[in-house]
Amino acid sequence: MGKNKKTISVLSTAAIAGLILSAVSTPASAKATLIDVNGKDKKVYEYNYDDLKNSAVAAAADDTSADAKLYKDFLSRKDTTKAYFDDVKKGYVDFASITEAIFQATTDKPFDFKTYMEATSTPTTTVAANPVTIVNGVVNVNGKPESDTADLTVSSVSAITDTKLSVKLSAAVDDAAATNFSIAGCTVNSATLTDDKTEVKLDVTGLQVTKDYTVKATGLKVSGKVQPDVTKHLQCQMLQNYLLQK
Repeated sequence: MGKNKKTISVLSTAAIAGLILSAVSTPASAKATLIDVNGKDKKVYEYNYDDLKNSAVAAAADDTSADAKLYKDFLSRKDTTKAYFDDVKKGYVDFASITEAIFQATTDKPFDFKTYMEATSTPTTTVAANPVTIVNGVVNVNGKPESDTADLTVSSVSAITDTKLSVKLSAAVDDAAATNFSIAGCTVNSATLTDDKTEVKLDVTGLQVTKDYTVKATGLKVSGKVQPDVTKHLQCQMLQNYLLQK
C-alpha cells in the first residue's frame, strides 16, 4: 500500500468531501456542475455547484448577506454527499465510488478528480433529487418557495409504558429536547430522538389512565427552519391497553 493510500484511508468522509470540493473548484474540473447531498430529513437535494461556490465566498465575507443564503441552506440541509453530476457524461457519479477510488490510490497512481470523472470506466448512476435555488431572495425547492412546503405534523402519539410515550413525526427534525414538548397536567422529564430523527420518546410523570391528553410540540426545526406548533391527542385507552398487557 502506497503512502498516499495510507494517508487517505484515515480521512473522514467529511474530509474527503472537502478534498473533492476543492478539486472541483478549479477551472480544469468544471465539468462537475451539480452536487447532490443526502439531507438530514432523508431527502436528496441538488445544488448548482457554481452558484454554491459563489454563495460560499459571499458567506465567508458576510454570512448575513443575501448572497450567502444558498450556502447556508446547503449547510443546514446536508447530512452526507451523495453524487456529482458530470455535464459531459450527462450522468451522476456516486460519491461512494469516488471515495473508493481515493482509497485505491497509491503514490505511483495518485487520485485525480478530473481524470476520474472523465474516465469511460467510471460508473454513472441516476439520482432523484430536489433542486434548491434562490429566487428573489427566497429559497426554492423543486421550483416552489420554501414557505410552500408542508409543515411538520405529529403522525401519532402512543404509550410505551405508563411513563414513556412515543411521538412519531412526519419528517426528520434537527433535534429534540424535553422543553420542546408539553402535556397539560403532566411533566415531560426528558426527550430522546431516535436515529432516523422522526420519532421522539418522552419520559413523563403524571399520566392517568382515566384521562385523555393533548401532546404539544413547539420550536422543533426541520433543516434549520423552525416549525409551527403542533399537537396530537393521546387517548386514555392507549394507556389502559398498556396496563392490561402487563
